[in-house]
Amino acid sequence: MAEWRVLVTGSRDWRYPATIRRALESAYVQGHAQDGRPPWMTVVHGGARGVDSTAAAYARDRGWNVEVHHADWEEPCDKSCPPDHRRPGRAGDYCPNAGHRRNQQMVDGFAHLVLVFCRNHSGGTEDCLKRARKAGLNVVDPFRDCACHPVGQPVLPI
Repeated sequence: MAEWRVLVTGSRDWRYPATIRRALESAYVQGHAQDGRPPWMTVVHGGARGVDSTAAAYARDRGWNVEVHHADWEEPCDKSCPPDHRRPGRAGDYCPNAGHRRNQQMVDGFAHLVLVFCRNHSGGTEDCLKRARKAGLNVVDPFRDCACHPVGQPVLPI
């Protein structure tokens, strides 16, 4: 049985959980069509609330594998960080680039398909989308929910 890896990235305030579930089911069907057998599905996500947690819960309910890449907000800055850019947070200061490093780890781990659920042009979601496209991954047209689209109507890629 072949593994079918689907990277899910999205906004913490995404309002349409049914869209996430439908997109994951569609990804599963697409993986099945690749070799005619049901794939072993792995859902890769960043461990945040919103899209990530919704996708993970659905994947677990379906018996799929879940791979989480948490951002390490407390980790020391690296060479790419400008001097003195750490910011104060609830649990102490943090590196604002930790989310970008996490996004790159997810992209570097490879995915057959990337599902993007972006609300109000979320910076972290847009960053992961940009990195996935740059890496040449198969990105489904992003699902969007913002003022650029009719209110309450996410764009569906079908």
